[in-house]
Amino acid sequence: MLKFLPFLSVTYSLVLAVLSLVKSPTPNGIPTNSDKLFHLLAYCLFTLVWFLTLHNSFKKERKKSITIAVIAAIVLGIIIEILQHTVTTYREADLLDILANTVGACLAVLIINFVTKRKVKN
Repeated sequence: MLKFLPFLSVTYSLVLAVLSLVKSPTPNGIPTNSDKLFHLLAYCLFTLVWFLTLHNSFKKERKKSITIAVIAAIVLGIIIEILQHTVTTYREADLLDILANTVGACLAVLIINFVTKRKVKN
């Protein structure tokens, strides 16, 4: 399983980027800013997958793996928002999306720390 982590991380990153840039249907009746939960979950998963890849496949220290994964999530989120503003006519850049992405990355850190501390206790 560990040997597939780099492939999984790159694939997830590409899918996330593509889905963030393609035109998506806007269903009626969805509350304003409801996509923020998707952003939070997507970037939490992004951070978790990249943490596992860096820590387990590339043997980086836990703290360094967390730092790199969080920075990558935040940078990717900002780049995608810039691209939505500059290269698409059907998407808009949104600072709240960047905030939701960042909160998702921070949630991943909490999950990683919780699981790591629990694992050490057992």
